Amino acid sequence: MVTGGESYEGLRDGSSTGYFEDATRLGYEPGGGFGFLRSGLIDTHTGAYGREGQLMRLAVDTGHDRVYALEENTALVVEHPGGPRERVRVLGPRGAAVFDLRRARVHEGPKATGQGAEGKHGTWSLTGVRYDYLTDGDRYAPGSGSRSRPPGSRPSLPARPPPCPPTPTSSTPWPTPRASPTPS
Repeated sequence: MVTGGESYEGLRDGSSTGYFEDATRLGYEPGGGFGFLRSGLIDTHTGAYGREGQLMRLAVDTGHDRVYALEENTALVVEHPGGPRERVRVLGPRGAAVFDLRRARVHEGPKATGQGAEGKHGTWSLTGVRYDYLTDGDRYAPGSGSRSRPPGSRPSLPARPPPCPPTPTSSTPWPTPRASPTPS
């Protein structure tokens, strides 16, 4: 159970067990929670407060390979907890992100050394995280990493046009802006 912390400092500095006066320090209680969900860590208000980074760091630090990040007014119903058939179902008007770290790799850089290096941190990054976003009625099977939608639901589609242009690569150059038609 997360006991406190800020995303940037938690991502940078890692986590520690306990409760801390320092609100930026990522703390957790290993035996916290009710134990209904055994396939990963869970936190709420994640998107609203930008907690995704600290949760992935906490998962790595504690040996978990999955994070469930619930939005406000949203719940996870855990079916067959702790067993090979464990599944979760999302209920509520918002949704839940699932970060699957089973294929993720941690990359750490050296810490600063020498005069004036006290308090200087090395680099830490994580690659290979799979992201899924579940909405009302969606089910997720942690064992296989598969998701299913309820009958009659439609998948969420990205906004058209996309909010930002695609990243250029050698095979896909930046799109050329089109001239606006001039009014006659």
